[in-house]
Amino acid sequence: MKRSKKRLALLLAAMMAFSLVPVVAGAEGEDPSVTISLPADGFVIGQAQEFSVSTKAGSLAGTNTMVKGIGTFPLDADSVFVEYKEVQDGKWYELKGDSFGPPSGFPMMDATSEFRATFKKAGTYTLKVDIVKADDPSQVIATDTKTVVISEAGVKIDLPKDGFVVGQTQEFSISTVPGSYTGTMVKGTAVFPVSSDDVLIEYKEIKDGNWYELKGDSFGPKDGFPMMAATSEFRATFKKAGSYPLEVKIVKVDDGEVIASAKATIEVAAAPVSVATIKLPEGGFTVNEKGEFTVSIKANSAAGEQVVEALAFGFGDKLLNDKVASLEVFVDGAWKEVELVEQDGESLFLLSHVPVTYADKEIKVRVAFKEAGDYEIVYVAGSETDIVAMTYGQFTVKTAGTAVEPTPTPSNPDIPKTGEADHTWVLLMGLVLLAGGAVVLGMRKRA
Repeated sequence: MKRSKKRLALLLAAMMAFSLVPVVAGAEGEDPSVTISLPADGFVIGQAQEFSVSTKAGSLAGTNTMVKGIGTFPLDADSVFVEYKEVQDGKWYELKGDSFGPPSGFPMMDATSEFRATFKKAGTYTLKVDIVKADDPSQVIATDTKTVVISEAGVKIDLPKDGFVVGQTQEFSISTVPGSYTGTMVKGTAVFPVSSDDVLIEYKEIKDGNWYELKGDSFGPKDGFPMMAATSEFRATFKKAGSYPLEVKIVKVDDGEVIASAKATIEVAAAPVSVATIKLPEGGFTVNEKGEFTVSIKANSAAGEQVVEALAFGFGDKLLNDKVASLEVFVDGAWKEVELVEQDGESLFLLSHVPVTYADKEIKVRVAFKEAGDYEIVYVAGSETDIVAMTYGQFTVKTAGTAVEPTPTPSNPDIPKTGEADHTWVLLMGLVLLAGGAVVLGMRKRA
């Protein structure tokens, strides 16, 4: 009778063990073992993910050796929630304490127990399982340890290497690193200096590749997006120089928790001075033949200013405007003659008799010369007090049938490009381009 009771107890224990750990095939003759199997792609914060603990009986197969499973799991409620799956009803139950399986133990066998964990915050966690003898827990039959690293999410702001410049549309990006938050629904929020008086911020829509103005303080779909390794593209056009703080946060949709943030200071420099470039014909000009050249303008910080523009020809310290047979500019689809303005013994070709609004543009010019020789040309634009832009070039006027080597347009650092006018050319309309008593072609001193 006692043997029957003992056999019944063993049978019940085995049945309880089988309800928790489904049997799988194993090999005899090997050392008993236990293996913790974690998700291949790691854990994601906030998601319940399964892992398993598998035992192999090895040499203990068929010996009815009663064992217990002792699990050292992180059961801190603030960090992780661990559950086990009850095979009998297929439901999940919170794992409490440090052991699993029937209280009286179970026969060592080839089997797998299923668990799941929901990690709540980043950190490094140790999972350890010991299979010990039920009647003597100090005897460890098999053991396995795994380390789980739950990493923080990250966000990175990449700004232009050389900073921003007023008036220039420049791109920057915001990249996310999911860490252990892969797939978590999030929103991106950004504290941009979005005042229309300071800057225009745009984002690039991936679906159509177009740029749209960013309105409000968030980016991405209204309902959020799954956290992933991704890069969002933006561009900014600043209207004022200065330092602008930028803070980006990645926020969980469900509870508003900030899982990643980054800060940056955007330095915006004043736009460089206006740049004017003269492109002359490589072969120069021919006496009494009209030849074309262009003046290209990049207004930069001077954009929108009211200016007067002029051209002058000479060589060395001498003005040679009187050697010009005709000068025309291409305006509104037609060539228009430019008047030579003279005052106090000086002269220049005034491109317009009234101030114009300075902007990026290309001025197309046609000129004919009366005499052959070497010439310099100067383009200057100025307001009442400032030189907005100035540039010059050198060229040769040849007689008909004479070959002339191309003369490149040199870079002359001594010609003032911007600054307060301290040389003279008192023009019509009371506007001063240059002041001081020297003709522009004689200037080699930086303003």
